[in-house]
Amino acid sequence: ILIWGAQAELGTVATSYVPSYAASATRAADNVYAVSSFPVSASAVSIYGSYNILGTGGGLSNISDGTVNHEASITISGAYTGLYVKTGGAAQADVFANSTASIGQHKQGGRIATNDFSYASNGVVRGTPDTSGTVPTINRINIDRARAGSAFHGYIYSFVYLPRALTNAQLIAVTS
Repeated sequence: ILIWGAQAELGTVATSYVPSYAASATRAADNVYAVSSFPVSASAVSIYGSYNILGTGGGLSNISDGTVNHEASITISGAYTGLYVKTGGAAQADVFANSTASIGQHKQGGRIATNDFSYASNGVVRGTPDTSGTVPTINRINIDRARAGSAFHGYIYSFVYLPRALTNAQLIAVTS
């Protein structure tokens, strides 16, 4: 039997392989993102995805300018799931559901448009849509990050960014 590349984990969440060559080693956090290689809309975008939660906290995705001053995130945090949007360092929208995202497979999505923010999960529009706010300046899609970099604990099956606003009926369809 040949075993190669084995790595013992101290925590409850697996991390990427770190070659150590007989001595302890560390590495920077995993951060998957795309910069400026996608169409950007200044007036409306939609994001949605499918994932499997293994633990609490973190976020499925985040679109931003690379800082915490301009961002939109789909988040999971204990008894809170929702869409959070910030422009110029100020909160623009916080559309949330007071429901715990249980361990298992889920779908979430959000519409981010000037004066029109909505959030859906598992085929239902959740929370109260927000009708006041602006769209953040973005040039980056971050996978497995949301709200100032909190890591998601689970598996991401899909993530979609659209440079247009989905209707509530379309958000329901893509999260069903």
